[in-house]
Amino acid sequence: MHSLFENLRITPNLRVLHVAETVAGGIASYLEELVPFQLNAYGPDSVKIIAPEHQIQHINKIPQSNILPFPASSSRFLNVAGLVSAVSKARISFRPNILNIHSSIAGLSIRPLMLIYRDNPAAIVYCSHGWAFNRESPFLVRYATAFVERMLSGMCSCIICVSTAEFNSAVAHGINPDRMSVVYNGIAASPPGQSTEVIWPDGHLRVLFVGRLDRQKGVDVLVEALSRLHDKAFAYVIGGAVVDSQEIPFQSDNVCFLGWQSREFIEGYYRSADVLVMPSRWEAFGLTAIEAMRAGLPVIASRVGGLSEVVEEGVTGYLFEKNDARSLERLIRSADRDLLAQMGAAGRLRFNRLFSSERVFSAMDMHYTQALASDS
Repeated sequence: MHSLFENLRITPNLRVLHVAETVAGGIASYLEELVPFQLNAYGPDSVKIIAPEHQIQHINKIPQSNILPFPASSSRFLNVAGLVSAVSKARISFRPNILNIHSSIAGLSIRPLMLIYRDNPAAIVYCSHGWAFNRESPFLVRYATAFVERMLSGMCSCIICVSTAEFNSAVAHGINPDRMSVVYNGIAASPPGQSTEVIWPDGHLRVLFVGRLDRQKGVDVLVEALSRLHDKAFAYVIGGAVVDSQEIPFQSDNVCFLGWQSREFIEGYYRSADVLVMPSRWEAFGLTAIEAMRAGLPVIASRVGGLSEVVEEGVTGYLFEKNDARSLERLIRSADRDLLAQMGAAGRLRFNRLFSSERVFSAMDMHYTQALASDS
């Protein structure tokens, strides 16, 4: 890490408070990649994370002294109340000059709160990690969500979009493009720990799925496709439900569900599979795709959101239309192992070029600098 810092102009005297109403899943991965760089660059006491106490195990790469947990509740309203209280206390005890807000609920809760604290303002950097108005929901809900995001966007010094698709969608919904910037997610160049040895059935294409078993991630589409590929492919599915339990109408004996596993455990599957499948119905970025690319694994993904930018079709993998299990079936059935290996190698090169955690740190440091300058 230190050689990186020697080549960068680091903003002095930064005190960064990361705020999240939930961290399970992608936000935890994002923070675990970014915050260690910030702690090294800004100082061990210059970065704090507010997160629900029942989820802090998801950010175990961050020292506990840098985490400010708030009491968890089964009620989202009480969770938000706990979050607001924690931010109010941290404003006094930690006195941040950068407030980095993660996800829609935290953004909705905390940005209006900052109007009260004009005597000790912090520059607000906001990332929704996927606009709520791009999700599957009734039209009026999406319209109302877009309206609120548009109104609150004026309170932000900077809005970070994790893909160009997210940026373009925000502009289409009336959010000022001058306040926004695209910063792709990134991960470390080397995977965590030693990978696990994996046993796969002989004579089958080795298919991997990693992610939440929620409707968004489309695991039901994968199972439907594989239910017609008994002699051709076998899949391991790693993950569990977080937002909602996904009812899978198809069952297939060539699909094995492994539940949630450690990153070290998953790395063995990335390295031994033939292809990762991401049949998401909506996706702001697709962190799992770049984890696969780091391991030299090609990706078959639905043509939605940021996945269309992460996966270079015909070069690092294939794209298909969302919900189209037949198209996914055809791609898996016609897959050639040698060509997939070539795509995996191309994916590793693309990962090196675009998706490093060092690049994310450098970009965020620049945006923090600009946010402080614009608020001074």
